[in-house]
Amino acid sequence: MKKNIWYIITYILAVLVILLGALFYRQPVLTALLLMMLLLPPISIILCYSAAGKLKITFDTLPIAIPYLKEDPGSSENENGITASYITDIAAGNGQDSSCSLKIRMNVENTGFIPLLNCAVGFTFQNRYYPNDRQNEIVFAAPPKSRRSYDLNFDASIPGLFEFTADSLQVTDLLHMKTRKIQFNKRMKTAILPEEVSTDDLKVRKSPMEEDAENSLTGELTREIRQIREYAPGDKLRDMHWKQTARLDEPMVRDFERMRENFYCLFPVIEIGTKAQELMQGTLSIWYSLTKRLIKQGETVFTIMYDTESHSFEKLKASSEDELTRTVYELYCGTYENFRISDDLCSRIRNEIPEVAIIHNAKLQTSE
Repeated sequence: MKKNIWYIITYILAVLVILLGALFYRQPVLTALLLMMLLLPPISIILCYSAAGKLKITFDTLPIAIPYLKEDPGSSENENGITASYITDIAAGNGQDSSCSLKIRMNVENTGFIPLLNCAVGFTFQNRYYPNDRQNEIVFAAPPKSRRSYDLNFDASIPGLFEFTADSLQVTDLLHMKTRKIQFNKRMKTAILPEEVSTDDLKVRKSPMEEDAENSLTGELTREIRQIREYAPGDKLRDMHWKQTARLDEPMVRDFERMRENFYCLFPVIEIGTKAQELMQGTLSIWYSLTKRLIKQGETVFTIMYDTESHSFEKLKASSEDELTRTVYELYCGTYENFRISDDLCSRIRNEIPEVAIIHNAKLQTSE
């Protein structure tokens, strides 16, 4: 209502001028014009409210991750790590800026017969490591019986989790008298991969650990019996313990110990809200580059993620570049608010996972 107030005041003044002219000059034309101006606002508002319900807004899905694109030295970066956004009208045939690393396509479809010339979608965007709740607007027109697409281009040059949220649609009538606001919630996330750096001089050692049975790809079962238990669907016939089965008169199977194998384990320390944001970006670059190098060598790498809510460690496994991309996304989505590394936490993780390599403040710390 606030943004329409000046339009309303201007319209009222125009009506008063015509009213005075009709009273003094008593012209039928002025009287008809006055009557039309009095009828136009309610008609415009009714048509707007009716047509707004036939406006459909959709967004194309973002990939789980996008490559790191080094920022253009000539561009001006703002405080949240994302440079200025702009809109390209695809329907108008305008090209896209190839320097932008992130593009979100908004599709607008007006299925009604009434043109909507004053539409706006409210949205926010941020790099999760640099919170920013500033509200933005996309202003556009929706011709009748048409479908148009708009590209929202972002130069996201700092690694982290990019979050985009569109939360409202505002449609204003042709006379700018009334705005209808429709609430909706469209959230999208994508990981901006860290910058790759050279890690040839970094040496890490494998850590002896036991894979979970459901995640094991290379671990084999030993012939050491861990326990004898009741049969469960999926157990193999060769694992049946026939003596116990005959004695207890119910199927029993042997549960074997799983072979312990050695894997590379990396613990990147992510501390949000500190002054050392550049060091955190260095930590991510070293972790990502080292993990990618080891995967290319045919190794399996476990990334250790600390959950500040449950105070527990989670192991994220990566043995291919696709799994590494998923690991980056899950690592970015972790809970790190108010998290600070401590000597006690380092000692705890080294006790639980020997030979784990801790990456903190862009430095690799091994147990050596």
